[in-house]
Amino acid sequence: MLFPRFFASKSSSETIDYDAIRKTKLEEIGQILKQKRLDLDYSKELISNQVHIPITTINAIENADLTHLPEPVFIKQIIKKYANYLKINGEELSNNFPLENNQKVQKKHLKKSSNFKFNIQLSPKYLYLIYLFLILFSIKSLSNILEFREFQETKLPQTKIVETDSTKQNKQPQAIPAVEKKEEPVKSEPEELNLKLTVKQDAWVRIIVDGKPVYEGILNQGTEKEWIAKEKLTIRTGNAGGVMISLNEQKAKELGKLGQVEEVTFELPKRS
Repeated sequence: MLFPRFFASKSSSETIDYDAIRKTKLEEIGQILKQKRLDLDYSKELISNQVHIPITTINAIENADLTHLPEPVFIKQIIKKYANYLKINGEELSNNFPLENNQKVQKKHLKKSSNFKFNIQLSPKYLYLIYLFLILFSIKSLSNILEFREFQETKLPQTKIVETDSTKQNKQPQAIPAVEKKEEPVKSEPEELNLKLTVKQDAWVRIIVDGKPVYEGILNQGTEKEWIAKEKLTIRTGNAGGVMISLNEQKAKELGKLGQVEEVTFELPKRS
């Protein structure tokens, strides 16, 4: 017989609020960036033009206002760019900003240490039945193996098909029609640039069409945009892996990796 003994345990859970932790860390980081900007006598407009960060985003970073900022992974990239421009180690400073989501942590409180005791006793009658079952199972398995080998060794007789002379005489060579080679049409050069953009994850995007900025801001997940340029088109984003682009009806592809800052320029070839 089997006799287990154990003691019940009491468990509880706590939720780690990473939003509050992020706000506290952003307050520290924002003060460092703001103080350095003031020491260098840089205006927010200057930094916005040089680093391509909207002024509203700079205010939100310095004031630790998470409600006007994108997802944490984008905030980390913005902190890194902002700090590097101010000659601060952006990698080290941005690593202090946490990216974890809120989660529950289970805590268990054991009243007493667990104690398991096993006591197995089998009578000779049960041992004899087990032994008999093992012998029957072994005999059955051996029989199945032997039958399978006999089946594999059995070969079916092969029949040969003899071709008579009349069959050979009836065969006539068939004429194979010549296949005309089709000339491939010459692809004409496109007359304009048609860029289609699909957002997989929230991303800051800046678009310049024929030398003029036409859009700058944060696009939310699921957004689709389209721009047409006559000569030149430039796209810059702070989350290249979250942006899919298709140029002139080509297959859509990602602009880069998640969280990566990327800038790409498309330009029509000059006509002679």
